[in-house]
Amino acid sequence: FPSHDTDGSGYKSIIVEDGGCRNPVSESSFILEEFPDGNKSSRLHERLEGMDVFTFGIRIAPQTIKELVSHFDLNLLETDYFLFHQANKMMLEKVKSKLKLESSKVPINIDRFGNTSCATIPLLMVTEMKKDLESKSMDLILSAFGVGLSRGAVKLHTRNIVVADLIEI
Repeated sequence: FPSHDTDGSGYKSIIVEDGGCRNPVSESSFILEEFPDGNKSSRLHERLEGMDVFTFGIRIAPQTIKELVSHFDLNLLETDYFLFHQANKMMLEKVKSKLKLESSKVPINIDRFGNTSCATIPLLMVTEMKKDLESKSMDLILSAFGVGLSRGAVKLHTRNIVVADLIEI
């Protein structure tokens, strides 16, 4: 069962063009290019095709959850929480709507932290679920997507786990 995969054709949707093995840093890496919207960036800055990523996210996250549920014969109603990569609030609302999930089962913290990349789900667990994770047994479904364009989902059962406090610096 492919609970995760990457569609490599979407690699240009989220990319830093220089700075790795494929394209080492060179003098031309630092040249600022101006875009039609007035923004400037170099090949060392992340470039994002927002609509491509948004469309991918609202299509692939629900599909990935449905595949996971179908493959393992899970019942969405028995899942305590659904933890999604906190890419943007509109995307989270669309995914929640497509899966017909109750708001109370989809914690959100993007309004406080923004998109923290690969840390969004662990940060969500620490900031929004610490008390429940430490005191209850729970069934969770986690789903993330991003660079590549990649996707992944997992069903996780927890029981009274230790959750570190968030330390903001």
